[in-house]
Amino acid sequence: MYAAEWAIVTIAISALAGGCATARTPTVPPATPVANDPAESVRQAVLAGYTGMWTDYGHDLTSHNWQHPTVAAYATGQALLLLEANILSDNHDGVVTEGAPTLYPVVKTVPGVGPSTAEVVDCATFSVVWKYGATTHTRVEKHPDGWHLIDANLMLREGRWKVSTLAMGAVGSC
Repeated sequence: MYAAEWAIVTIAISALAGGCATARTPTVPPATPVANDPAESVRQAVLAGYTGMWTDYGHDLTSHNWQHPTVAAYATGQALLLLEANILSDNHDGVVTEGAPTLYPVVKTVPGVGPSTAEVVDCATFSVVWKYGATTHTRVEKHPDGWHLIDANLMLREGRWKVSTLAMGAVGSC
């Protein structure tokens, strides 16, 4: 059943993974914000929405908060439905997930003036994410080691960037 949860998240991203099968730590150039650059401000806000989604999702997985997930502050549409389904599945299976992925997000696209959509591409590892029995706190499952290519589309909703679609490639996809 746990493998099925990760299979749900592994959606159509394999096409983006072509030729990236070796596991490695991605190299991310240091961010060099330009003073008063509106585009940089948008990029930072987009990244805050993306990373906020992962932070809140982690809290919801630990608390089994599937009916009123805090991740709704940073996710909408297909992404929110997917994350809620995973939280509900863990709750049903009597497990909690602990740990957080290591993220290396990059804003890939932000339209011109007044953007309302953006795309983030990430190469993340879930090597320190574990599932435990909710009552026994016995380790049940560990997410497979390796790097996953993640593609997220975000929308500006209610003044906040929210992840609207989320696709994650298999281990070794980046």
